[in-house]
Amino acid sequence: MKKILDGNFPITQGFGENPDNYAQFGLKGHNGVDFGCPTGTGVICPIDGKVVEASNDPTGYGLYLRIENDHEGCVFGHLKSQGVAKDTTIVVGMVIGKSNNTGNSTGPHFHFGYYPIPRDRSNGYAGYIDPMPFLNSGTPTTPDPLSICNQRLG
Repeated sequence: MKKILDGNFPITQGFGENPDNYAQFGLKGHNGVDFGCPTGTGVICPIDGKVVEASNDPTGYGLYLRIENDHEGCVFGHLKSQGVAKDTTIVVGMVIGKSNNTGNSTGPHFHFGYYPIPRDRSNGYAGYIDPMPFLNSGTPTTPDPLSICNQRLG
């Protein structure tokens, strides 16, 4: 599958990290993976689906998109622009927006969240699960692990 960013960037915050920061949202920790990338980096959709939300959450994800199909869903947060509208059909590899620093953010980056359907919203992460096993699995429905940065910043 195609990569999720136009370029290779380090992970700046992993899934489940910083529980104290996310308690205010009713979460056990970070509910996705953040990639440190410059404002304007192209965000690429890793699944086929439909845009079910294209909105702004100024105290959370900022400008964001949520895309789903019958088996899985993704959220793409802290965007500078949303390149697609609600109800748009998406195919793997489409550029769907540009990264930025909108919402609850301390610097330019991209937030990627992943959840299986049915979504278990009671799991402590609003139904999101660690996306890295899917990004690293090499199956046809996940990005090539070499196309995303495998480096973690301490």
